[in-house]
Amino acid sequence: MGNKIYELPVIFCDRIRLTEVFANLVSNAVKFADKQPVVIDIGCERNGIWYEFYVKDNGPGIEERYFEKIFKIFERLEKRGTSEGSGAGLAIVKKVVEMHKGRVGVKSELGKGTTFYFTIPAVKECLLRDMDSEDSARGDRATEDSA
Repeated sequence: MGNKIYELPVIFCDRIRLTEVFANLVSNAVKFADKQPVVIDIGCERNGIWYEFYVKDNGPGIEERYFEKIFKIFERLEKRGTSEGSGAGLAIVKKVVEMHKGRVGVKSELGKGTTFYFTIPAVKECLLRDMDSEDSARGDRATEDSA
């Protein structure tokens, strides 16, 4: 199995649950591989106030018509019904990413592989945005005539 893991940023997150996200995505890449060696790339790109993480494989790919279905609990693709698993892995991935205020998606090309990606807010910007929204919700505003 070939692996490429690029430098990943330090983020504010639930480490155990985010580890579960990566474990599910890598496990699926290995489980559904149809050629050897299995090649998995894991990386991250900064996009504004978001980090976009990805797990890319060289597997069989997924038809676009299944993109929404695969993130539903206990859903499995018919042609892959012989592999192990409950069909909960990608639903868990989606739930954990959404708990972190992020989004998850998939890009795929049949016969060439699949890339699962998810976004997580960058720490500094996320914390500042949350503090600003909490201040607004409480009505806290700095005023100039405090003397």
